[in-house]
Amino acid sequence: MGVIMRITATAAPNAGLGGSRGGAEIRQGEGAPGDNSRSIVEILILLVPLSVVLAFLIGAVFWWSVDSGQFDDLEGPAHRIISDDDSPV
Repeated sequence: MGVIMRITATAAPNAGLGGSRGGAEIRQGEGAPGDNSRSIVEILILLVPLSVVLAFLIGAVFWWSVDSGQFDDLEGPAHRIISDDDSPV
């Protein structure tokens, strides 16, 4: 038993900013509201190559760490902490 209300706002032809209806005005060449396909494409042209470069950079850092032996001995440092003998001088 819900009540659906529809609220519409109308303005007189000379009301609002500069004589526009309701203060909103669409000019030729600026695009209609919701028509931002050009800006989405411009963003994708920037973000897709940036993400590819970032993926290659992460892959190169991982490859360097594997090649330099960072993952060779994962248990040795844990055992050295337990068996560490710090005798005072």
